[in-house]
Amino acid sequence: MLQNNPVVTKIRSSLVKRTISDLKKKIDKDRESYEKFWENFGPVLKEGIYEDFERKDSILEISLFKNSKSKKLITLNEYIESMGKKQKDIYFMTGDSYENIINNPSLEGYKSRDINVLILDDPVDSFWTSSTPSYQEKSFKSVTMGMDDLNKIDGEKKDDKNEKSVEPLINLLKEKLKEKVKDIRVSSRLTDSPVCLVSDEGAMDPQLEKILQQHNQLNQGLSLKVMEINPQHKLIKKLAKMSKDKASISEVENISILLYEQSKILDGEKPSDPVEFSKKLIETITTSIN
Repeated sequence: MLQNNPVVTKIRSSLVKRTISDLKKKIDKDRESYEKFWENFGPVLKEGIYEDFERKDSILEISLFKNSKSKKLITLNEYIESMGKKQKDIYFMTGDSYENIINNPSLEGYKSRDINVLILDDPVDSFWTSSTPSYQEKSFKSVTMGMDDLNKIDGEKKDDKNEKSVEPLINLLKEKLKEKVKDIRVSSRLTDSPVCLVSDEGAMDPQLEKILQQHNQLNQGLSLKVMEINPQHKLIKKLAKMSKDKASISEVENISILLYEQSKILDGEKPSDPVEFSKKLIETITTSIN
């Protein structure tokens, strides 16, 4: 009865408004103290982004985030101020730890172009990003979902020659991994790694999927991901050449399984079949020694 009382509702609203206002002042006047406060209560405050639609933007304004450029926590306003002229979106990546996210191959293309990415490693991050499309007219965009738009940002044209050179390999991989991945395509997301796994456009956030599955709140299994390959990588170039030789097809198929499983491991997942993965790894190492 008390919770539904209009007077209590008004008091609650005033207290929340005053608290947010005081926290905004704290960010500007005593950033070091605020960051210590955020370390303790940040995840709780971020629940408000997901649960309190009315104050979503106000809570986002006082939120601090880890990022790929430095270990210093930043606000969304600071992120937007540092964006390049051609960058239109706020990029982020969710995961279970800062170390796993920062070392994920999906970030390589953004790092090489000096594009900052928010590192979101709190479980609540997967929830609020799924229900918050934008902030200050800037869309939130996951670096592990859908097609990347890196070429648009740096003004590069799509390299059709590179794509054509790996077409036979892509066709072979599609056939071999058809039960494991939704699609295989060339991407500018990678610079140092041969492959990575990303979610398809419109799919559920991969980290949110994991959380829901762990709590038995996901009716189906994890959705199939898209494998992206780096046509500039030495291994991909070699596999592309081998895929044209019938005698090497079997070896290419074995390596494709290893690349898929390795990508899962980098995403914080276990290999589909650890025993089979181990066997294929030993086979491939043995063949390379011979």
